[in-house]
Amino acid sequence: MVESFSPPALPVNKGSPIKAIAIGALVDIIGSMIIGSIYVIHYGILLSIRGLSIEKILNTIENIDPHSTFSIIGSSIGCLVSLLAGYLCARIVNYSEYKFASILGLISVIFGLAIGGSYYPTAGNLILVVLTFASVILGAYLHVKSKVET
Repeated sequence: MVESFSPPALPVNKGSPIKAIAIGALVDIIGSMIIGSIYVIHYGILLSIRGLSIEKILNTIENIDPHSTFSIIGSSIGCLVSLLAGYLCARIVNYSEYKFASILGLISVIFGLAIGGSYYPTAGNLILVVLTFASVILGAYLHVKSKVET
């Protein structure tokens, strides 16, 4: 009789869930704030090149339409930062990735609503909640997928 051979299972290097969630949250929150600030400054510079006064630039930035191209691009950039945060969280913890990414996603959503919840109408907030949470989970998925491929 021939016995089948299976290679020994590789040990899983489990990381700290608290560390994974904390680093993911810091990347998502601080990264979004830094990139968002750079994005708004860039937009202000573009408006000044167009000849708008400082008062008009400030008024334009303070009253940006949530459905404008500027807002959509900004939200997309935020989703990419959330995706990176979810990936890092999953990579650091390296087990139960979706569980801990879900916790991170919840933290990101709560922080996003606390900071910008009054800016968008209810439907807009709901869309951003779904996009943020989905981006974090997609980041975790990308890590899990990379583990399977190697």
